[in-house]
Amino acid sequence: MESQISVTIFYALPAIGMLIASILLILFFKKPFTSIIGTFSPRQTILNGIIIFCQLLLVSLFIDLFTKSMGINDTQLVEQTISTLRTFNTETIATIIGNVAIEELFFRGIIYTWLGSAVSILLFGLFHTGYQSWIQLAASLAAGYILIRSREQNQSIFPGIIGHALYNLVIIFILSS
Repeated sequence: MESQISVTIFYALPAIGMLIASILLILFFKKPFTSIIGTFSPRQTILNGIIIFCQLLLVSLFIDLFTKSMGINDTQLVEQTISTLRTFNTETIATIIGNVAIEELFFRGIIYTWLGSAVSILLFGLFHTGYQSWIQLAASLAAGYILIRSREQNQSIFPGIIGHALYNLVIIFILSS
């Protein structure tokens, strides 16, 4: 139970910080909220979200195969942290989906809108360096690029939320089993 709480806190605290920063930036810059999050079309959003999920999964598999073939593995801390999620319950799922929604709002909504795609990708990659893994950094930069391309093509953060959430849920489910 204690490890479940610490993992929930590990994921929730940065999300709370990003949410507060997002609210303050929206209020400060007075941009219309719809210009930050984009449009929503259920069918197109779900379809594009599934495409993003597949892209994220393929890139992740490629990076994994490449680094293993080169004899590189610095992802022990990633695997150790995720393996503490022994109970894959509704609290875990809600925390993951909530985190993803806040990350997408912050990085592909606010940061992208005001600072552009390159800054958004770089900050997203740096945000995921808490595991102290070069492989995780490379994967996060690649994921940031995929999610920014989706934001630009769809003019919305919603497909990115779906693809990113599906990816995180699947990876965490696999690594916690």
